[in-house]
Amino acid sequence: MKKTRPNLVSIYAYNAQWLDETDQLFIDLITYCDLHTSPVGKKISVKERIDDIVTRYGAEQLLVKNKVAGWNNQQSNLQHR
Repeated sequence: MKKTRPNLVSIYAYNAQWLDETDQLFIDLITYCDLHTSPVGKKISVKERIDDIVTRYGAEQLLVKNKVAGWNNQQSNLQHR
């Protein structure tokens, strides 16, 4: 697969020490919007978005593993309420 951008995890990890609460809220907002919007701007479910990410990046990519694990954890927590 062609790499299209730098590894953002290491960039985030390096700069996390300087993020304040407003920065964290902005990151949460962007993440929410990203997980509810298709690549063409259509509103979709988180499950559909995760499926799209798996299809585009492959199941073995770290970002994909983290998204899938987070989704599975969230679904498990909701079922136990």
